[in-house]
Amino acid sequence: MRLKSIVLVLVILTLTALILPLKPTTAQDDTGLTIEGSDVEIMSGDQAYLSYLAAPTEGGPYPAIVLIHSFN
Repeated sequence: MRLKSIVLVLVILTLTALILPLKPTTAQDDTGLTIEGSDVEIMSGDQAYLSYLAAPTEGGPYPAIVLIHSFN
């Protein structure tokens, strides 16, 4: 059952990535901080991995979240 749930989540995430626009998006959170996001390709060896990057448009120290999936 756990494997089925993981596969379902991966399918949903993959379909979402294919459906979402590939252009940069800009949003503003409730603190007034403007955040820009876009799809990017991360290279590892000869393989490109489609990824998503969201970052504040203004400089400063901000916390970050890095999510790395394992591929087998």
